Amino acid sequence: MSGGDIHQSAQRTCYQCKSSKKKCDKLLPVCSRCARLSMDCLYGEPSTLGEQQSLQEAADSRFDKVFERLKSLEYAIKDLKGVAAGPTFPANKEEAPTRSDRKDLRSQADCELDVDLLRPEPMVSVLSRSVLRVLEESGTTAAAICDGYLTTYHEWIPMVSQSKLIRVLQEGIGVSTATHGVLILAMHLLITPIAEHPESASLSLSPWYLACKGHFAQEANLNEPYVELVQAGILIVLFEHLQCIQSRAYTTFGLATRLAYALELGVQADESSNLDSGDFTPEKEEILITWWVLRFLDKYAISSFTGCSVYRTRRPSTYSC
Repeated sequence: MSGGDIHQSAQRTCYQCKSSKKKCDKLLPVCSRCARLSMDCLYGEPSTLGEQQSLQEAADSRFDKVFERLKSLEYAIKDLKGVAAGPTFPANKEEAPTRSDRKDLRSQADCELDVDLLRPEPMVSVLSRSVLRVLEESGTTAAAICDGYLTTYHEWIPMVSQSKLIRVLQEGIGVSTATHGVLILAMHLLITPIAEHPESASLSLSPWYLACKGHFAQEANLNEPYVELVQAGILIVLFEHLQCIQSRAYTTFGLATRLAYALELGVQADESSNLDSGDFTPEKEEILITWWVLRFLDKYAISSFTGCSVYRTRRPSTYSC
């Protein structure tokens, strides 16, 4: 007897697969789909109404368990202020519904945007978790990312306050604050080799790029502007320009520039440019160089971008930010 003759097949599709319009492998005594979903498998039509109701109740019981798992996942996502408990997944892989089964359930799930996650405290929690996830996936730390940035790009565009960055890292609050969370994501995006990004159809669909760009846009639209967010936007523009995602670089640059105008960085930079070098404070130096980098991008990297005028300021005399 050959190995292919071990399993016997029925002549027709089982009742459960037929009523659900699913493909049935017709194995005897139970098809694979009914075995996976722990449902009673019956070949042929139910002989009595009671038998049909029994089969339907068994199927309903199985899907009730699936909905309970979905509900537990939803509660785990909403509970951002409590203990970071992971979602409950099925212990047995054979009990997990297939992709086609999940597609049937998806239409019944609640897909509306949870506005509670767009409030300040939940937004910081989500951002912090995103930073930690990206760092874990790339096998690095926030300190290593900042050190890599300070020894490379910072040599050419020293707009980030090195002393402030070191202080927040030493205090252990770098990834847990909105002001530096997005900036760390942008630094990671810029200094990480493209070959190390997670697999995706294109670089514009990289999970790391989407996370960084998404948090930047969310912070820009839902929070008050701050200089570190402008700097994060500049680093994202550099990444998009260097990786030939030019169409997105235009909109990112426009958003970063509007944030700069909202902070009146141009006015402050214009005032600081008339000061002697001895009168510079680290904060004024940071603002002046950030504004100068925006002008540089406007002139050389975003030359086709129009409608974004900037004030004339002289080039800063020192970069010891």
